[in-house]
Amino acid sequence: MATSSIRISPYRKPCVPALTDTHNDYVPPLDYSFKGVSTFPEVMEEEPRPRNTSIPKSPSKTIESKDKSAMKSDTRSIRLNNNSLENWSGITDTVISLLTNPNTLGWLDVSFNHLTTIDKAILDYPSLTVLYLHGNDIADMKQTDNLSTLQKLRTLTLHGNPIENQFGYRPYTLGRCPNLKNFDFSGVTKSDWATSKTWNILYKAKEKKKKPIELVP
Repeated sequence: MATSSIRISPYRKPCVPALTDTHNDYVPPLDYSFKGVSTFPEVMEEEPRPRNTSIPKSPSKTIESKDKSAMKSDTRSIRLNNNSLENWSGITDTVISLLTNPNTLGWLDVSFNHLTTIDKAILDYPSLTVLYLHGNDIADMKQTDNLSTLQKLRTLTLHGNPIENQFGYRPYTLGRCPNLKNFDFSGVTKSDWATSKTWNILYKAKEKKKKPIELVP
């Protein structure tokens, strides 16, 4: 197990939707929270936490290869919260090693790490509906641009990152994720969408004025 410092949540545990749903066929998430890992490849060396026995198990949801140490799960959810991840390097190979169908990853929790970016590698998972990124070190609001093509994304968290304190944080993010239903554990209202639309129109106009005029010879 890695010895890097683990980021502990300073917040009270929020009331959030269940980690499994009908789309997951009651397959619990692979839970690698509080493992002390600092890179995604290190996850492959760890054992997931025991599953919640109160959730009914679906038959044949774990695939075992000839190598007894190599296990893959049919779950669509992975928990990596409260670790020491600093970047997204290796996430693709890690997800491939953990899931039977990597492209169906629908729920990813990487909250309370030390991530500074939202890497485009996340776009390899178009089925993502829930993405928890709160409690990281993301300081550039434009990092949320990388989420714009995740059309199925319905729940997103980013609070507890430096960008939370930047002007226009909520309307800017909603402008990049037009299908969100829940943002930072708060439902997205019609008023939120109206504000976001107006704010982003003004923002784009302001950014357009900043672009230098190209002189044609």
